[in-house]
Amino acid sequence: MFHALVKQVVPEFDKWLVDFESGVAMRRAAGAMSAVVFRNPGDPHEVLIYTTWDSEENAVNFAKSPQATDFSEAIGSGIPLFLTESYVFDG
Repeated sequence: MFHALVKQVVPEFDKWLVDFESGVAMRRAAGAMSAVVFRNPGDPHEVLIYTTWDSEENAVNFAKSPQATDFSEAIGSGIPLFLTESYVFDG
């Protein structure tokens, strides 16, 4: 499993969220396994998007793809931070 984290500033969160949800099938077809959106309570225009992927190759290829570029231009974009390791702690 591979992870990516993107910080993004969105002008209108509710509209952005609908648009983001419309990309589920496209991300799944590219190898995305899940996506979690976090909203900053101190700045309602700032979101973090955490995605898991089936492979590093698919995550990077998707980020560079014309399909993702076109989608990002439509809803806004951020710079992905690709994460290769994760550690889970209780509490």
